[in-house]
Amino acid sequence: MLALGSTFTFFFGGINTVTRRRLSFAYSSGDIFEQSKAISAGVTAGIAVALAAGIATAFIANLTASSWSLIVVATIPVIGAFANILDNVRAAYNEHYITAILQTIAQCVIYGCAIIFSSQLDSVIVCAMVLNLPLALASVLTFVLLCRERRGLKFAVPRDLGHTIKSASYVVLADGAVSSALSGSLYGLGAVGATELAAWYGTLMRAFQALLAPILLIMLPLTSFVSLRWVKWNTLVRQRALRNVIAVAVIYGFSVGLTFALGGNHYLETFFPQIQHPSSITPLCVAAFFGVIVAQKMYVQLIYSVSEARQLSIRIFSSISFGTCAGLASQFWLSSTQALNLFCVSTSVTLLFAILSDQAFRRKAL
Repeated sequence: MLALGSTFTFFFGGINTVTRRRLSFAYSSGDIFEQSKAISAGVTAGIAVALAAGIATAFIANLTASSWSLIVVATIPVIGAFANILDNVRAAYNEHYITAILQTIAQCVIYGCAIIFSSQLDSVIVCAMVLNLPLALASVLTFVLLCRERRGLKFAVPRDLGHTIKSASYVVLADGAVSSALSGSLYGLGAVGATELAAWYGTLMRAFQALLAPILLIMLPLTSFVSLRWVKWNTLVRQRALRNVIAVAVIYGFSVGLTFALGGNHYLETFFPQIQHPSSITPLCVAAFFGVIVAQKMYVQLIYSVSEARQLSIRIFSSISFGTCAGLASQFWLSSTQALNLFCVSTSVTLLFAILSDQAFRRKAL
């Protein structure tokens, strides 16, 4: 049920990104009223999305849940995703360490109590709250402290709520397409009966996702730093920042791809010897796919922090769609392994072209 609730939290990422960007720009210019408007619009949009997501989650959970408590459990990730918007408000001021401290304290207290009173935790709702409460509690506390520290912040009626949701939808369009490409390609292999290939691909994907998480965490304070100073930088500094980011993204993505190309099968042989390996060309194609996704994630994290980037979102969505259609169509005349190779190569090439062309366009437009 927690997984069901998590499925409906995808739109919150877009709201977080848009709220961070608007708030960072307002803070860097010293406009307290614009800061209030940005926070109010982000929180209000979060409430609207949380209500819609919560109702949808509860409705679907009601069709399969055996008790009302499971329906409540399904909505807990939605509440946590909304609380994360409050955390991102603090992140816009590049004060991540405050939330990190509060989260560490909350985890120690809540997990400690759960261990001490474990024999009494017989409620599925309580167990789900133990898993999700530390981050949500830290997010709420950091927002309350922020409002106390900056007393000039007042609630402002969000007159541009539609613009916030529209901007967030472009972020979701790109991020959702990439996430769907990862999970959908794995599901597709299983759906066509390529279970051995799916086991190999899925195990590598889990390792890749574990490596991707810290990259995104590192990019968060970096993009907040850039966003806070972007409006004060001249054209030359902005161009240099774009050039450096795309260079680092491509180099790091290449390093991740090379790591999987050279060490992916060795990792599987060491920890999962029962999984059979495909031909030598397939690990190279999958490694290239993973590497390009890393480069794309790093690049768009920066771009979304300083720009709405509608065209970039559309390009990324188009790249993923092209690769997906190529992979699906090839199933009619190619083997599952060859179809996976074609999907990975076509998606990698078009996605890399999308971010490189966007970077070149932005440097010329500055």
